[in-house]
Amino acid sequence: MNPETVNTTYEAITNPILRLMLYMLAAAVVGLCSAVVYLYRDNRAIQREMLDANHDNIRALDSLSDALVNLRSEISKPTPSP
Repeated sequence: MNPETVNTTYEAITNPILRLMLYMLAAAVVGLCSAVVYLYRDNRAIQREMLDANHDNIRALDSLSDALVNLRSEISKPTPSP
């Protein structure tokens, strides 16, 4: 939009109630936009924490799998007869 047109249109509004409603509308839009940005950033932080926890769980399960494979190979070894 052309700033000159916006300024002329705003100056044409002489009713103080309409001007107050415009101020409130602008404040509501700014508030909603900031809330969306805040929630998006908060969600990203939670996702990062969950990914870190998943990586820790994957490492733990990998080490458990390796331990089970080693145990299985130990059990399957023939025992020497006396």
